[in-house]
Amino acid sequence: MNVEQKDGAWYRAKYRELVGWLHETDVSTNKDVRLSGEGVRENYSSTETAAARKGFNPQVEKEFRRTNPDLEAAFKSLDAIQGRAVQDADVQAFLGEGGLGAKEGGR
Repeated sequence: MNVEQKDGAWYRAKYRELVGWLHETDVSTNKDVRLSGEGVRENYSSTETAAARKGFNPQVEKEFRRTNPDLEAAFKSLDAIQGRAVQDADVQAFLGEGGLGAKEGGR
């Protein structure tokens, strides 16, 4: 994975032909990483906490999309990504290329 640019707290990253954005709190140079489901992050920004308290539910999303039509392409891309299953072999290739191999005895 290569970081192509930084915009505020976000990194634009490319992996093979895929391009996406990662929040800086989800990026680390520590090779002893914990994967999703293993408590990847324990601290959240005040913005994220505030959004969680507001309840970003389907109604809130609908209103946000209505008031931010310039983001519709991004929402469609995100919906497509969320609907796509990732194969174990692809995850292993991603981890290997990033030097993030599992510890001995791990998955």
